[in-house]
Amino acid sequence: MAKKISRKKLYGLWATKYDGWPNVIHVLEEQKLLKMIGNVKNKSILDLGCGTGRWSIKLSKEGAIVMAVDDSKEMLGILKKKRKLNNLNNITIIHKNISKIKPKEKFDIILMSFVEDYIENLDKIFEIVKTYLKQGGIFLLSSAIYFPEIKQPMKKKILIRENKYETIYYLHPEQEMKDLAKKFGLKVVNIKKLVVDKSVKYLYDRKPHKSYSDYKGKSLVTIYKFMLKNK
Repeated sequence: MAKKISRKKLYGLWATKYDGWPNVIHVLEEQKLLKMIGNVKNKSILDLGCGTGRWSIKLSKEGAIVMAVDDSKEMLGILKKKRKLNNLNNITIIHKNISKIKPKEKFDIILMSFVEDYIENLDKIFEIVKTYLKQGGIFLLSSAIYFPEIKQPMKKKILIRENKYETIYYLHPEQEMKDLAKKFGLKVVNIKKLVVDKSVKYLYDRKPHKSYSDYKGKSLVTIYKFMLKNK
């Protein structure tokens, strides 16, 4: 029987193993997101729900000045080790719920990668983006496509990690994202769907309980690129 667990506690348990797991949606996203962000040298970036710093580390190495925020002290513990190992002094790490942050500055770029399904009410996040993104700045949001048929926001119990755990996901369809953008003064610049192709076949080959042929050609990730309109 699956163990019921909160997402925060689950990621705390997974922190030390998280970076080592083969993750199809991460690989698909990494193939496209940097191109969508563009040049980040000397840009200020807010990484919402940074986890172990997958993007914070990459972007800081590209010359960005990063504020990394997450509410999991275990995940941030891994990020702190990676920051020290890479001798990166351009990452500020904040242990806080991302919907409650109040930075003292505004940012050129705000990034939220595979975090929206933790959050029931995305209005809070879009309000933060509106408040702390510079005029003309960009907000990139990566979303996993679990149930493409969903047309309305909904809460759903999902079994994960070989059905060992049961936790709550909040599903946010594309139209909701467009509506939120309009509500908070953001322009939709691009919506990119990422599909399973040969570039990630090796990951399915390493996971015998999943078949590449079953997923080939299916959209697994949506990356939204928004811009805060100039007044």
